[in-house]
Amino acid sequence: MPARRRTLTARRSQRGFGMLEFAVVLPFVLVIVFGMIDFSRAIQANSSIAEAARQGARQAAANAASTDNPFNTYASGSCSGTVFTSSASGAGCLTDAAILATVKSVLHDLTKTVTLANTTTTAYTAATCPTPAAGAAEVCISPAENTGSGGSYATCALAKTSLGHDPAPGDLGARDQEWTSPKYQTGRCFLIEVTVKYVFQPWTPLINKIIGSSITLTASTSTVAEY
Repeated sequence: MPARRRTLTARRSQRGFGMLEFAVVLPFVLVIVFGMIDFSRAIQANSSIAEAARQGARQAAANAASTDNPFNTYASGSCSGTVFTSSASGAGCLTDAAILATVKSVLHDLTKTVTLANTTTTAYTAATCPTPAAGAAEVCISPAENTGSGGSYATCALAKTSLGHDPAPGDLGARDQEWTSPKYQTGRCFLIEVTVKYVFQPWTPLINKIIGSSITLTASTSTVAEY
């Protein structure tokens, strides 16, 4: 075989091997690239729900003005939401509806489906907060907005003694009752907890097979009410 033909054959063979190697390596490269993208998306989603829980708790604990009727009917846009400083402004600013609106405003780039697990008389903690559908977020608040009870302890000190531990969210009664008669203000023991759950879905099929089709991300923030 002439030298020129041998050279052309060798070059074609090298190109063939190069294409074969590329075909073998490409799936692994794509998995790594999309895996990194999914990892970044998960980190961003986790940061978003953590911020939403913080802002929601801040909304729930603000020192509202008494003339604002903070547990009255909430009207969209009547509270300052994520720009709270030392007070809430507008009717219904401490209600479940106001907290939900604040969480939604933080999560608007992550998901448009944000629902509230609570009724006004039932509280869900981080442990009992329901898991939402894929791509959706669930908001849980403790204590409940209104259970008809302001707590059975006269002071923070008596509550701690009777419970045998520092009061947890939900131990001292409803939020609106505490607002009406803030007996746990001295001692700063009336806690409010806001939990946000989000079901994250990876884009990469191989990662879905490894970790499942979704991951539930949970963030909770507890803060002392400033009532």
